[in-house]
Amino acid sequence: MSKLCFGSYAQILRRYYNGNNEDLVNDLANGIKNDISIDKGNVSRIFNCKDNIRKDLVETSQTDRVLNSIEKYFLDYIIPNLKIKLQNNLIQDMLKLIS
Repeated sequence: MSKLCFGSYAQILRRYYNGNNEDLVNDLANGIKNDISIDKGNVSRIFNCKDNIRKDLVETSQTDRVLNSIEKYFLDYIIPNLKIKLQNNLIQDMLKLIS
């Protein structure tokens, strides 16, 4: 059974992402707050669901600025790095995690 946390979300997304764990976590974090760099040790703890993302990122993620810009950020920076041919697999894996 999966645990619903940022790490489990990142693990699934990573399967379909062109880049390593650090690239993915930092790319996602930069959608919330510019010029964020999460070090390799913290990335590992996040992927293993031992830590969540930083509290300031969680708080900032709920601001109007982020809520109004995150879709465009994903369209510009995250989606182009996805292995689009596997899009249906990604959707199915995300649905399993959510359910």
